[in-house]
Amino acid sequence: MDSLNSPVNYKGNLKRDCLFCLVLRRFCIFLLSYNALSIAQIKAIWVVRDVLRSSTEIDRMVNFCESAKITDVFLQVRGRGDAYYQSAFVARADGLDVNDDPLLRTTKKLRSKNIRVHAWVNVYYLW
Repeated sequence: MDSLNSPVNYKGNLKRDCLFCLVLRRFCIFLLSYNALSIAQIKAIWVVRDVLRSSTEIDRMVNFCESAKITDVFLQVRGRGDAYYQSAFVARADGLDVNDDPLLRTTKKLRSKNIRVHAWVNVYYLW
């Protein structure tokens, strides 16, 4: 075996490269789950976790999505190692009521408007 094909000479970051492949694979599966016609009909937005801190902001976002005819919302539910949902494994985000589940509340509101919700999770705290 020549030196270019030897796994010993791999100079990349294996964890980073594996994570990238998993994310890319998940994104491809998401895209393939829609047929060609429905891809043209997707109108999506990304919503940062700060919106989940207040019921007023959640309502404003839902109303905007409805008026703009948004079909999909990518909702950040984990940002800096904290959770904006009920979890037995991840610490709650600062400032959230212990009994509150912003993800559940937001999902119910968006689904009542026939808007699909996709959880956006930051797994690693890098900065």
